[in-house]
Amino acid sequence: MNGKDTSGKERNPFRAAVLVISDRVAAGSHADRSGAEAVRILGKWGFLVEPVTVVPDDHEAIVRRLVELIDGTRLDLVITSGGTGLAPRDVTPEATRAILQREVPGLTELIRRETSRATPLAVLS
Repeated sequence: MNGKDTSGKERNPFRAAVLVISDRVAAGSHADRSGAEAVRILGKWGFLVEPVTVVPDDHEAIVRRLVELIDGTRLDLVITSGGTGLAPRDVTPEATRAILQREVPGLTELIRRETSRATPLAVLS
């Protein structure tokens, strides 16, 4: 994933962060598996991955951490995991949408289609 930037200089590998949104993981009562798997896959694809961070299923906490990740670092990609179901506290899509400059609905449809191969509940995300 190395390449040259617009000035012709050699570019470092892409940088990514993973944000896990889960009340149980944030409280320490449940182990995170999805964040670790995302880091593994991103590393396999050549990304330099920041340490996984965790926030509870809280709209303001999610927005705050996403803004910190985006504004405070030079990341190429931020991956979120969790908070996408139908329970009242599952607000990751809404919190993410609050800071978007442009939404690309086709990507979410692709994610749902691909993850539905592993779990039929993916369509609820």
